[in-house]
Amino acid sequence: MLVKFKKPVVFEGKEYESINIDLDSLTAENYEAIVDQIVASIPKGKNLSLEVERKLWLFITARASDLPPEFFMNLPLVPYVRIKGQVLSFLQESAVEFSFPSES
Repeated sequence: MLVKFKKPVVFEGKEYESINIDLDSLTAENYEAIVDQIVASIPKGKNLSLEVERKLWLFITARASDLPPEFFMNLPLVPYVRIKGQVLSFLQESAVEFSFPSES
């Protein structure tokens, strides 16, 4: 997914006019490593499942773009929300079909 910014984004001294988020390149192994990374970053006393759910899209996006999560957290609100929505939509679309035998 190619994301073109209406205004260039500056992060750590580098200007970005666009970024590529290659979600199709990620594997189940990447996903499990991302979950482990998120779990390790959560301070004791926080709701583990809530924090994983809240941060999962962000860390997946970071991995798929080769950018740190901080890049996305420092975006202006509108591009942040639009990217988040696109990534969540991608993750919810099924790349496989399921069928269940009907009960007799």
